Amino acid sequence: MPFRGTGAYETHITPQDQDVVQTQQRFIGLSRTSLRFSIYGATLRSFFDTVISQDQAGVNCKGLFDHTESTTPAEHSEILRFYSMVRNPSNYLIGTSPQAHQILHFKGIWTNHSRDVPFTGSPMQFETWEEAAAAGYPCTWSGSWNFSASASKQFNNVDILPGFDRAKAIDDAFNTIFDWVAANEPQYQVAKAA
Repeated sequence: MPFRGTGAYETHITPQDQDVVQTQQRFIGLSRTSLRFSIYGATLRSFFDTVISQDQAGVNCKGLFDHTESTTPAEHSEILRFYSMVRNPSNYLIGTSPQAHQILHFKGIWTNHSRDVPFTGSPMQFETWEEAAAAGYPCTWSGSWNFSASASKQFNNVDILPGFDRAKAIDDAFNTIFDWVAANEPQYQVAKAA
């Protein structure tokens, strides 16, 4: 059972909480205007399928996969399938960190982060993150949980928080790395091969 705190945030701790996969599907499915992700270790078919569904529905989606993990057989096959089904594969890059080509270890998803959407009030007005997301309020998902079935068997966490400032800070960092990967790491991109 997740811990729910003031301000509509929620924390899941595995292996005790076994509903993280379903929660992730709801989280992604509630993105209304935009969806971003960065992941180190993604083999969970439901993650890929839910992002594909949002992408095909017209949600503005972008993502980063870590290069080292993307070469594993399980993740590589999912990424190839994913690239064959999204509208614009170049919105999803594979890369490393600009600092000495280290891994992209941030595991997160954030939604509805655009400043073009007017927000009134604060996350405190919502009782759950689901209410905030359904209202189009920016929400973030982050923690140590990889997007894999084995992650739910391990001691991991996921924090879900509504709030524009946190989503914007993560998005700014993401955009910097996304642009760097796009400019400097064409050798890792497999989108053209899909």
